[in-house]
Amino acid sequence: MTASIGSDRPELDWDALFQELTQSPMQIAIVVAGGGSGAVARCFRRPGASQVFVEAVIPYSRTALAGYLAAEPRGTNASARRASQLADTALSRALALAEREPPYETVGVSLVAALPTTVKRRGSDRIHVALHTQSRRIVWSLDMSKDAIDRQTAESIADEMIFIALSELAHPQDPSGKADIGSRLGGFPLTRKDG
Repeated sequence: MTASIGSDRPELDWDALFQELTQSPMQIAIVVAGGGSGAVARCFRRPGASQVFVEAVIPYSRTALAGYLAAEPRGTNASARRASQLADTALSRALALAEREPPYETVGVSLVAALPTTVKRRGSDRIHVALHTQSRRIVWSLDMSKDAIDRQTAESIADEMIFIALSELAHPQDPSGKADIGSRLGGFPLTRKDG
């Protein structure tokens, strides 16, 4: 278990979450771009990960991102729109790569981030996580003041946002999942948009 970023949030039990996920017929593809790649390691170093995940991709350069999307990306890479585009592609890939016998739910999860860095860039630090299934589309967003936190803290927040998205899969009927709206991570408000 790891400590949560927010002082009012419970500790994250990744092992318990994965136990729940492996009991569900799911095939998940995950894509992470621009930071937050530690979330992939958190997912794939768990027993049973191969029962749930079909793929993890980290397209770090703009060229790699264009290849993954099969289109030249326009606009900023760390946006809710880009997170949704990537989650759509991941969902399609999950369907194509699924190894379980139907019925199962295919899922695309994406994380895009602009985290504290040594490279000069415009805009705030931010993280967007999208979860797409054939029937649901959810995007969580967190905007942070530029350089308000260090890279390690930002990476931990990215991990927690992936945990929130995967928890949504494990507990789709749990009304407390909507409690993410207005939550704070690292002192910054987390927003959620269902579509």
